[in-house]
Amino acid sequence: MSSMKSKSLIPILLLGFAIIVASAGCGGAKIDPGPEIAMLKQSMETIILAFKSGNPEVAHGSLHDVGFLLNQIDQKVKQLALPQEKRDKISGHTETLRKEFQVLDGYLHGEELPEDYDVTPVAEILREAHSKLKESLAAEVKS
Repeated sequence: MSSMKSKSLIPILLLGFAIIVASAGCGGAKIDPGPEIAMLKQSMETIILAFKSGNPEVAHGSLHDVGFLLNQIDQKVKQLALPQEKRDKISGHTETLRKEFQVLDGYLHGEELPEDYDVTPVAEILREAHSKLKESLAAEVKS
């Protein structure tokens, strides 16, 4: 009778092992915010260049893209097993980016762009926040 009980446990043990392997991502699959961070950098530079060249309307599509990308990054970060302190730091960086992009987007939606507008201060804030975001998520980004 004892060998019958042990034989009936084998399928249960195999099923448990399969569940553990699947939940581990079959070889360590990760939620990778890297592609969104890279696309965010591209869009950011396009937006900055459009404002520097005096043709901010060119940035309109990219400004909508960064909103989507920041939302994607937020969603991926929520899925990562990170300490709350790190989550808060990442959230601070994404909120800084949102705030500064919204300033630029406002100029395309009714706010008057000053004739002598210099995007440099906003560009510096955006680049610094992006750099900090990328650095904060470096361990989670696949190489």
